[in-house]
Amino acid sequence: EQAERFGVPVLAPLFAKERYGQYQQLLDPNTGVRSDVALLDMVDAVARLTGADTSRLLLFGYSGGAQFVHRFAMAHPHRVDSAVVAAAGWYTFPNFSAPYPLGLRDETGEFAFEVNQISKVRFHVAVGELDTVRDGSLRRSKQIDRRQGRTRVDRALAWTQAMNAFAASVHSDARVSFFVLPGIGHSFVEAVEAADLARLAFERLMADAGWQPIEAGQ
Repeated sequence: EQAERFGVPVLAPLFAKERYGQYQQLLDPNTGVRSDVALLDMVDAVARLTGADTSRLLLFGYSGGAQFVHRFAMAHPHRVDSAVVAAAGWYTFPNFSAPYPLGLRDETGEFAFEVNQISKVRFHVAVGELDTVRDGSLRRSKQIDRRQGRTRVDRALAWTQAMNAFAASVHSDARVSFFVLPGIGHSFVEAVEAADLARLAFERLMADAGWQPIEAGQ
């Protein structure tokens, strides 16, 4: 509905676990398969099939998808205009002294993170007000708890602050916005149906891209 409202194509990739494993980290340590490269191949296919301009992408991800989205944007900032990162379990911080995926020091030789380019991506971070349960789907370790916080709310706020400080340090005008979904826990369905997340995400992405809703009859 929101895609039709703004006249944009939507690509929803499925990263099968048996092939892509920990797709959220872009490179699965067991299979060696790159999910970010796979997405770029999918985007090229969309361009051929639809004729859409795919030179700059607008990204949305929820939970594990949000982990993938913000790491993809960091690895390919020249391809990403803006991204909505919703309810990620944990984050890659703009710290070049910490190894990836905790930070941006790449010890695999697979990625070439560019400070100035990363700081230009416009991120919007969303999290449910009640997304504070430390359940089995939340990545838990003493290191992550200490550096990022113990809940998705804490971690979302910590990453937002770190990214804004990072942008300011390299004199970038881009800033990360942060918004809370009232009364919502860790549920994508509730976030969409009760907190209108789809509309909120599209409106932020479209505003960044300078797109307006299509008027009736157009």
